[in-house]
Amino acid sequence: MADAVVSPLLKVLSNRLDSLAEALGYDVIFKKMRDALGSLGALASQVEEQPLGSNQSIHLWLMELKEVAYNADDLVDDWELLAMKKATTTTKVANCFSLMSDVYRYRIKHRMKDLQARFDEILKGGTALHLLATVSQTTERIPGLNVNVQTSSYISEISAVYGRDVDKEKIQDMLLWEHQQQQEVRVIALVGMGGIGKTALAQVMYNEERVKKRFDLRIWVTVGEDFDLMRIAEAILYVSTHSSQKFSNMDALETAVTMELRGKRFLCVLDDVWCENLHEWEILRRWFSAGNSGSAVMLTTRNARVANFMTDGAGLYYLRALPDRDCWDFFKSLAFGSVDKNVDFEKIGMEIVRKCGGLPLAVKTLGSLLSYKKQVHEWLLILDNDARDSLEHGVLPVLKLSYDHLPAHLKQCFAYCSVFPKDYAINKEKLIRLWIAEGFVESSSIRKELEDVADDFFVELLQRFFFQDTMVDENGNIVECRMHNLVHDLALHVAGIECSILEDENSLHVSEHIRRISLVHESGISPKMIHVAKKLRSLFSFSGKFKTLPITFLNFRRLRVLNLSSRGIRELPVTIGTLKHLRYLDLSHTYIRSIPESIANLKNLQTLELSECYNLLELPKAICELTNLRHLVIRSCSLTHMPSGIGKLRFLQNVSAFILGKKADCAELIELGGLNLRGRLDIKNLENVSNLAQAQEAKLFQKLRLRCLGLSWGRNAHLVDAELSAEVLERLMPSPVLEVLDLSGYNGSIFPTWMESCPLINLVKVSLINCSCLQLPPLGLLPLLRDLFIKGMSAVHIIGYEFYGNANTNDVAFPALTQLELYDMPNLLEWKGFEIAGKPVSFPCLDTLTVKGCNKLTGLPSIPHLKNLALWQSNELLLDSLAHLMSLSTLAINEMPQLKSFPRDPENLNRITQLTMYDCDNLESLFEGMGGFTSLEHLSILYCKKLESLPMELRYLASLKKFDIVGCEKLAYVPDIMQHLCLLEELVIERCPVLHSLPYIPISLKKLVIRRCPQLEKQLEKEKGDDWDNIKHILYVEIESGEFIAEEDIF
Repeated sequence: MADAVVSPLLKVLSNRLDSLAEALGYDVIFKKMRDALGSLGALASQVEEQPLGSNQSIHLWLMELKEVAYNADDLVDDWELLAMKKATTTTKVANCFSLMSDVYRYRIKHRMKDLQARFDEILKGGTALHLLATVSQTTERIPGLNVNVQTSSYISEISAVYGRDVDKEKIQDMLLWEHQQQQEVRVIALVGMGGIGKTALAQVMYNEERVKKRFDLRIWVTVGEDFDLMRIAEAILYVSTHSSQKFSNMDALETAVTMELRGKRFLCVLDDVWCENLHEWEILRRWFSAGNSGSAVMLTTRNARVANFMTDGAGLYYLRALPDRDCWDFFKSLAFGSVDKNVDFEKIGMEIVRKCGGLPLAVKTLGSLLSYKKQVHEWLLILDNDARDSLEHGVLPVLKLSYDHLPAHLKQCFAYCSVFPKDYAINKEKLIRLWIAEGFVESSSIRKELEDVADDFFVELLQRFFFQDTMVDENGNIVECRMHNLVHDLALHVAGIECSILEDENSLHVSEHIRRISLVHESGISPKMIHVAKKLRSLFSFSGKFKTLPITFLNFRRLRVLNLSSRGIRELPVTIGTLKHLRYLDLSHTYIRSIPESIANLKNLQTLELSECYNLLELPKAICELTNLRHLVIRSCSLTHMPSGIGKLRFLQNVSAFILGKKADCAELIELGGLNLRGRLDIKNLENVSNLAQAQEAKLFQKLRLRCLGLSWGRNAHLVDAELSAEVLERLMPSPVLEVLDLSGYNGSIFPTWMESCPLINLVKVSLINCSCLQLPPLGLLPLLRDLFIKGMSAVHIIGYEFYGNANTNDVAFPALTQLELYDMPNLLEWKGFEIAGKPVSFPCLDTLTVKGCNKLTGLPSIPHLKNLALWQSNELLLDSLAHLMSLSTLAINEMPQLKSFPRDPENLNRITQLTMYDCDNLESLFEGMGGFTSLEHLSILYCKKLESLPMELRYLASLKKFDIVGCEKLAYVPDIMQHLCLLEELVIERCPVLHSLPYIPISLKKLVIRRCPQLEKQLEKEKGDDWDNIKHILYVEIESGEFIAEEDIF
C-alpha cells in the first residue's frame, strides 16, 4: 500500500496563502482556508507519524486529502500568477479583482468556495473516523514485523555473516586495541542500511573467543526506537546480576549501574539504535566511565548521524554491500540443499543473486525460498516474476522501517526518487532542483536559500543510507549518487499509484491519479494510455528519440517538471508557453536551434537546463521575463551572447556561463552586479569589454557564494590592447572564498595584483591556459592549493623564484599541492627549485607531475615525495632528474621517439614499480637498460609500432606481476623469457595482429586476456589450438575475437 504523505504540502500551501492574502486582497476568504489547512495539517501530521499498516479507512482519508491539496496547489499557482500581473501593472489598482473580467471573478470565487467546502468535508470525515483516538490507540504494524523486536547475542546462523572475514578482523582489532593513555570507554559504531548484516556481525564479534577472554562482563541490549535510559540500565543490571530490578528514581539507578561496572572491563552492545538523544547518551556514557580501562561499547545503527554523535566521529565502521562472489557462495550454501547443483540452476541462481545487490538479507530470503524449489521452471518463475514479491515479504519490511522513521518532508523527497530507473546515476544538484520544483522544500529563514534546505534533506537521506555509491568532485563535493535496487523497490512501493515507470509503449499501467511518469522504452513513442494521466506533475523521458515535442505532453497542464534531455528534439513548439505551472524544464543534449518567445509565459519556471545544446546560438529576449528563474544551465552551448536584461532576474542563483557580445542588445558585465550567484560562473569573450567601469560594477568580490570562477578571452583576444585586458582583469577580482579559478586566453603581459598578493587563500584548484604573461604568478603561498594546471604559456622561459612567492620567507612553498601539470610550453628552458640553506622547501605533498610538450626543458627541481611522473613529448635529458626524485614509483614515457636509453645509474631505476612506454620508436635500444628496474611490478608497452620482438633483457624483471602489450602492430615473436618471470600473475595482449605464439607461460599466471590478436587466438583456441596446453592451467582466461582495429581508427 502506498504511503499518503500530505502534511508538508498543506504546510507549504498555508504559507503561500499567507503571502498572497495581502497581494490579492482576499483576506476573509483566505482566512477560512488557512484555518482549515491548519487543522488538517495538524491532524495529518499525527496520522503520518504512525505506521498504520493496512488501516484502509485512514489511508483513503489521507489520499482524499492529498487529492484536494494538489487541486489547491494548482489554484494557488493561478493566484500567484495573478499577483505577478498585479505587481507589473499600475500601483493604483486597489486589489486584484480590478484586473479581472466579471466572468473570471466569478470562476475564481467559485473555485475557492468549492475548495473550501472540500476541505471542510474532509475535516469532518477525519473527525468522524475518530482519527486522533485511532492514532493514539493503534498498535497495528507492518505484517510480520515488530518495530521493537528484541535481538540477542546468540548466533543462530553462522552463514548470516558469510563473506565478512575482513570486516571481522578489523572490528576485532578496534575492540581489542588498548592505549596506555586511554581513559574513556571506546565507542564503536557498525553503520549500514537495513539488511546489510550489522546485528549478525555484532553477534559474531560478541561471541569471539578473544573477545570473551578480554572482557570481564559482556552485555547485549536491544535499544530500538526509543533511547530509554531506564530500560537500558535495567538490562545492564539484569545481565550482571542475573535478576530483575526496578528503581523508583534515576539516582538510585545510576548508583546501582556504576557499582556493577566499577572495576570491570566490560563490552556493551547497543543493538538497533535509532534516536539522537544526546542528553540520555551523555548520562549513560558517564555511567560507563565507571568501568576499567579497555572497556568498549559497540552499537549498530542505520543512521550515520546517530553514529557520528555517539562516537564523536571516531570509531565508525561502515558495512558495505557484499561482493557478488561472496553473495553467490552464501546463496549456494542456502539454495542447493535440496536440488542437484547443475549448470541450469547455477545460471539462474547467479541472475537472482544480482537482483539482491549485495544485501545479505535479500540473499538469505531468496536462497532459503529456493531451497524448497526443485524444478528449473520454479527458479525461472522466481527470477522473472516473483523475486520482488518474495523480497517484499522478507526484505522490504526491514527497509521500510527506515522509511517509517523519516520525517514527513523527507518521506516525500525519498518517494519522488522512484521516478528514476534502477541503477540510475542521480545528479545531486538536479535532484535538489526537482524537489524544489515539486514544492517539497520551503525555507523558514531569509538567510537560508531553498537549495541549502534541500541540500540538508539530501545529506540526511544519505546518512540514513537511502542513497549510496556517491561520486565527488575535486573539492570533495558530492556530484552523483545511486539507490540500491531494493531501496528503489521501496521507493516504488511507498510512491504507489502516484509514480510509474513505463517500459513499453503499450503499457496499460496508467491511472488518472498518477502524478509522475518516467518513459524508459526505446521507441520514442508515447504510450497509448498516457493521455489518461491528466493530473501529471512530473514527466521524464529517459530513452527513445523524437524530433518534436509530442502533442500529448502539452496537454498535461499541471506539469511542474518536464525532462526531455537527450531525446533528439530539434524544435520546441510555441505552445510550450501554455504549461504555466512548469518549474523545471530540461532540454539539455538536444538539437534545438532556438527557444520560442512564448517561454515568457512560464512565469513559475525555476530551472532551465540547456547544457550541450550545440546548435543553440542565442537565448530569447523573453528569458529576461522569467522572474522566478533560479538556475540557467548553459554549459557547452554555442551561444554568442546573453540577452540584455538578464540582470533583472533577481532570484537567479546559477548561470553557468555569461557570454559577452558586441551588439547593443547584448548583456554587459554590469548586469552581474545585482545577481547573488552561487556555484560556478564562467565569463566568456572578455575581449568584448571596453568599459572598465562595467568590469568594476560586476562586483565579483561581493559574491561570497561563488565557489568556481572561469574568466576567458576568445579567439580575437590578440586584436585587443593588452593593457586594456589587464585593466579589465584587475577589476574582476573575486571574493576570497573562491575555491577554483580558471584563466584562459588572457593576452596581458602581467597577472593582476590580486594574483600577485595572493588574497585568494581558499583556492584549491587553478588553471592557467594560453595566457601571454612572461612569468608565472606567485602561487606558492596559497595554503590550500592542491591542483595546478598550466598550459600554452609560450612566453614563459623560466620558472623562477617568483613562482614560489616570497623567496625570503621561511614558509614552505606549495604546502598542499598534490598534482601539477605543465603542458605545451615550448620555450620553457629552466625550472628552478626553491631552497633554503641548500635544502628544498617546496612541494612537500606533490604526488603527481605531468610534463607534456616542453621539449626545451632539461631538468626538474627536487620534489621529495613525488610518486608519479608522466613525460610526453619531452627532452630525454629530463630522465636525469630521476636521481633526486627519491620517492618515485610510477613512470610513464610517452611519444618520445628520440629517447634511446635510460639513465645508467641503477639507483635511479630500482625504485620504479610501474613503467609505461607509449609510442617510443627506439624501444629495442631502451630495453638494453631494463636491468636496473629490479622492483618493477607492472610494465605496459603501448603502441610501439616498430617493436618486432620482446627482447631477452625482460628476463631480468624478476618482480614483474602484470604485463600489458597493446597496439604493437609488428610484434610477431615472444622469446622464451617468461619462464624467468616467476611472479607474473596477469598478462594482457591487445591489437597485436601478427603475434602468433606464446611458447611458455609461467605457472604463477592467474589471468590472461587476449583481444583482437587473430593469429594468437587461433593458437590458443580451447582444446584445439597448438598452445592451448600452455594456458589451460590459468584460473581466468579471456580471449575476445574481433577484427583488428588499427590505432588511427581508435584515436
